[in-house]
Amino acid sequence: MSEIVYRLIATDPDMIIPREIAASAADFLKEQLHAEKSVYVIADAPMFVDCGTALRSIQCPHCHKPLPFHWWVEQMGRCSDSDFAERNVFFPCCKKDGLLEEIDYVDPCGVSRVVFEVHGAQNCPDSETLNTLRFLLNCDLRVIRAVY
Repeated sequence: MSEIVYRLIATDPDMIIPREIAASAADFLKEQLHAEKSVYVIADAPMFVDCGTALRSIQCPHCHKPLPFHWWVEQMGRCSDSDFAERNVFFPCCKKDGLLEEIDYVDPCGVSRVVFEVHGAQNCPDSETLNTLRFLLNCDLRVIRAVY
């Protein structure tokens, strides 16, 4: 049986949230989603946050054409060499510049320094829960449903 982990990340990859507020948010998520466990990570640098085996495709945010997997691997390697401080990419399909975090992942993935992980949730994050978290954290959030 697959395990589903809900990951909530700040949409601004460089956003930092004070640890006391992050701890309160993790407790709130555990309670609201009736979860077994809710943890948070605040990293020194942005990191790629994946959706596990749910990833179906990677698309250009400009022209929405599929991006070659080998191109994506090269970009991830180049960006990780700078601890994701450098995230500029050149999209080969439409010849436009952009950022790594703008890539359209189907299912969603992202880049962030702050990650909340919810394990064993009985509910998925709803709009009311997300709006409360946005207010508490003072940032916009992306939900990543990771399957393992």
